[in-house]
Amino acid sequence: MTAASDTSEAMPAFATVFGDAAHLEAALRARSGAVMDDAARLFNVDLSGWRVFLDLKGMAAGQVQFRPRRLRYNMAIAGQQPDIFLSITIPHEVAHIVCHLQHGHRVRPHGPEWRAICLALGGTGERCHHFDAQPARMVRRHDYACGCRRWSLTSIRVQRIRRGTIYHCRQCGESLHPAG
Repeated sequence: MTAASDTSEAMPAFATVFGDAAHLEAALRARSGAVMDDAARLFNVDLSGWRVFLDLKGMAAGQVQFRPRRLRYNMAIAGQQPDIFLSITIPHEVAHIVCHLQHGHRVRPHGPEWRAICLALGGTGERCHHFDAQPARMVRRHDYACGCRRWSLTSIRVQRIRRGTIYHCRQCGESLHPAG
């Protein structure tokens, strides 16, 4: 039995009903600390200075930011199935930190090095979560055309066109203009 599984058994049962956001937040912070302690011990890495933020929105369940040292979690997703989120997402994200510290930025984000670390921390080693997630916002699309086809551009590109950027079709070479 690994040290990672020892800690997860010492944690309260994940099937506990989280009464409100404050209880879930406390559980996320506690579990993050426990998994980071396991990782520091198992892989001999310094994980001091990492802070947990619960401000992530959209489709991602978790995210690691190396500067500043942040672990970010999506409370909307965590609230769907807290027990699964705590047991899968947190080891997944901490594994990214350990992998980066051990192998640098040249390894694949979900490559074999990361997967081995994730499994050692009690995660599943899967790349993606299976929670029901909704995008944080819908990107509006605008119809543009050239000589050979129609294009659906995002508002970001439309704003760039309005500021003077010219986009050309790679096939016919014409510049794009509003359709209709």
